[in-house]
Formats: sequence, structure tokens, C-alpha cells
Amino acid sequence: MLMDISRPLLKSVKTLPWRECWEDIGVETLRFSDLALKPTTPDADLWEFCQTNHLLLVTANRTASGADSLEQTIRERNTAESLPVITLANLRLFRTYRAYRERTAIRLLEILLDLERYRGAGRLYIPADARA
Repeated sequence: MLMDISRPLLKSVKTLPWRECWEDIGVETLRFSDLALKPTTPDADLWEFCQTNHLLLVTANRTASGADSLEQTIRERNTAESLPVITLANLRLFRTYRAYRERTAIRLLEILLDLERYRGAGRLYIPADARA
């Protein structure tokens, strides 16, 4: 899994009560530097890299509009076998409210536990609501 977000989400899923679940899933988390990628890698190239290398992209700051945006790339290239892109629904709430971070962590774990079900979904926003 390629984490293109701040460390608080990773910290949230690695603390009680979700730590054991996270460890059981056995997910390896990588950052751009681990893969010799730059944070400025174009969205289309990053999406293709993740699909080719079977990496789940978890992000908060990829673009949603424009010809080279992540959203446009998903629309054009997504197939039934493509891994979804996990996107934080509201980065401000995520950074501000512990309860929101916890709901985000729970939703990420739910997706990881049943990842095959989400192939082809395109982009999944976590958590599904934007309330604090």
C-alpha cells in the first residue's frame, strides 16, 4: 500500500483497538521515497505505477479535475480488476478531530479486509461521511 498522506492515519490503525487487526492483515506501507517516486509524480503515472505493482494508493491531495488528474485517469483507465484509490474525504476534519480519524481508520481496515470486493470501484472516499 502506498501512503500519500500524513502519518496520523497510519498511527490510527496501528493503535488500540485496531492494532491487532492491522497486524493480522499484514499490510506493508510504503512512501514515495521507498519507491524512488517523487510526490510530484503526475497522477496518471502514479495510478499506472500502483496498478502495475499491485499497490493500493491512499491519498489526500491528488487532483480531481483536469486532463491529467487522478479522477480523469480513473475514468479512462479503470477496469473491473483495478485496485481502488483510497482518498481521505476531508483532510481538515482528519487533522482536527480524533473521532473523524478513528472513523477513517475503521473504514480503511474494512476495505483492506475485503479488498477484492472493491476492485473496479475507482475511488473510495474514507470515511464515507464528512461530518466531524
